[in-house]
Amino acid sequence: YWKETHEGARNKDLKKKYRKDVDVLMKGLEESPNNGRYLYYLGQSYQCLGEHENAAKWFIECSKHSTWYEEAYHALYMAGVNYLHLNDLENAKIWLIRAWRYNPQRIDPMFALVEYHYSKKNYVELYIAGKQVIDVQVDTRDMLFPRQDIYDWKLFDLMSVACYNLGLIDEGKKYIMRMKNLPKYEIERVQSNLKYFE
Repeated sequence: YWKETHEGARNKDLKKKYRKDVDVLMKGLEESPNNGRYLYYLGQSYQCLGEHENAAKWFIECSKHSTWYEEAYHALYMAGVNYLHLNDLENAKIWLIRAWRYNPQRIDPMFALVEYHYSKKNYVELYIAGKQVIDVQVDTRDMLFPRQDIYDWKLFDLMSVACYNLGLIDEGKKYIMRMKNLPKYEIERVQSNLKYFE
């Protein structure tokens, strides 16, 4: 997930744009209160403004009304991500797990929990979340906003870290060996990590 940056002139202009978007979308919802597209973009606008509580609220509303399967899924996912920004792990887990159960072929929601636990060095929780989706194999070409790197190597990478810290050396090595399509700048690091699994 992203971090806020210091506010410069460009960011101020963007915030004006997103605030204007919020006003336009709110007016649109007065005429069409269950419009999934409006609800989704309202959540997205608040997210871009850094107002994560409002973002989560409108993404949840979108998930209730959207008639597009992928959009409803992504709204659930984004609701959970915004709760992570608020360090509200309890609500984040509720909505991320709902997103995953809504579309079990999408591992992104559980990976968000994996990343969060990695940032807190909660390796047991990381391992538990990752194990739920570690063997999911799908074609991402028809997905909305897929993160191919998660499926190719990032989940395996963080799971190998958890395994090392939990003493699961053989399992961790298997995850390293399952990585594919690594960026060039990651290859040396991953190869170096292998020595810890001998």
